[in-house]
Amino acid sequence: MSNPKGKALPNLISMYLIMLVIYCLDVFFLKSDLTVLGDNFYSRFLCLTVLLMTVVFKREHFITFGIRRKASKLKSAFIFGTFFSAVPIATVSIFEYIFFKILYPNAIDINFTPPSLSNGYLTPALCIAIYILTSLFAACFKEMFFRGFLLHKLEKLTTLKVANIFQALLYMTFVIPKLIRNFAMNYYSEDIVKLAAFVVIFYLVHEFITGLKWGMLAKVSGAVYISIIDNFLYVFLANSLHIVDQSTKWLFMIHMLAN
Repeated sequence: MSNPKGKALPNLISMYLIMLVIYCLDVFFLKSDLTVLGDNFYSRFLCLTVLLMTVVFKREHFITFGIRRKASKLKSAFIFGTFFSAVPIATVSIFEYIFFKILYPNAIDINFTPPSLSNGYLTPALCIAIYILTSLFAACFKEMFFRGFLLHKLEKLTTLKVANIFQALLYMTFVIPKLIRNFAMNYYSEDIVKLAAFVVIFYLVHEFITGLKWGMLAKVSGAVYISIIDNFLYVFLANSLHIVDQSTKWLFMIHMLAN
């Protein structure tokens, strides 16, 4: 008789690799994050489609993805998700402002500029609306897959602590393709290239820590709603709110810390 648990982990890794391949195709060939979408929307859409197909073909329940039909879950998600995302961004932005106000006052350049605005051929309001939708869609996929599906399945194979660490490690690897592309295509300035090791290590650590955070939020709350709101607002604000000019090495490092 076959052991279901023995097949569970290879099946999860296979699902993860499918998602990673789809994401890499977008990052290296479609490059939808460099368009007005401001995110890898094409890969998020295809990955979420693959994920939802498991509901039909493998008869998975929506609870597997951290989705529950409780209005109270949605209400608390907006409150706590907003708190856990806005407070860190606001705190770091205040310290960033004070630091540069004292030492480099000429560097202060407060603005709200989502990545999608850099394309310039649509109105700012429309660009912001598009980026909000794509960021929210990306947050839904990431949380339903990593903090919903993977964490739920891994917890059946091991302890919650190990499961959360493992899903965070897998989540961390999703930033690697974009880092490789950006360095290979010289999308970073010369100052940033000189800090290549720091940039890579920081992004990996950052993604791992946020993966752990959202995993714990999803588990404690019993659904992925809080982590979706937190993920969406955290990414949207960190990529849109700028306190100082981002053109120099020092300022880029500070902005990374704000993310």
